[in-house]
Amino acid sequence: MIECKNVSIGFQDNILLQGFDLVVEEREKVVLDWPSGKGKSSLVKAILGLVKPLEGEILFNGETVAPSTISKVRQSISYVSQDVDLPEMSIMDFIKEVYGYKANRHLEYREEKWVETLQRFGLPQKVLHQKTMDLSGGERQRFGLVLAEMLERKVWILDEVVSGLDEKRKEDAVDFILSKEDTTMILISHDPIWNDKKVRKVDYQ
Repeated sequence: MIECKNVSIGFQDNILLQGFDLVVEEREKVVLDWPSGKGKSSLVKAILGLVKPLEGEILFNGETVAPSTISKVRQSISYVSQDVDLPEMSIMDFIKEVYGYKANRHLEYREEKWVETLQRFGLPQKVLHQKTMDLSGGERQRFGLVLAEMLERKVWILDEVVSGLDEKRKEDAVDFILSKEDTTMILISHDPIWNDKKVRKVDYQ
């Protein structure tokens, strides 16, 4: 489903990732686990078409990630970053804005489903009526996962999304992520919580 062929990422005087190969099969859960500053976040941005590799090729469903295919790629992926960046507005206005994007217009807003999913992540219904700036770091991470679920994308890319959670909420989030059996996932994480989970860990030296 996602394939990196001999990918190098960085700058001419600072190569973060060199000659990297990776194949992620459909429905697979892959954890990228190597030292910080070695191109993990840059790699997922390259998969999203936000960063151009210095060398190599990235394929999504057999097609090269390029300007002509970026729109199709992004419509298939939910990306949740470590520091979930939300515009300063009400949560409800933000949701309406997201549902208004061309890629999401086929979705129907169902408040009961939103409330159910928020509660699964320990977020109360009143969050829908709060301002984005009122959410803590951990709440933003959990809201990012809720949004990923509600957008119904086939691929999730999650960058350190449990790093700001306490142990109980972390376990709940990981259990939820792994329950998404039909969803392909690439996760960036150093957390040992993944060590005994049904994921494939990928290292790079």
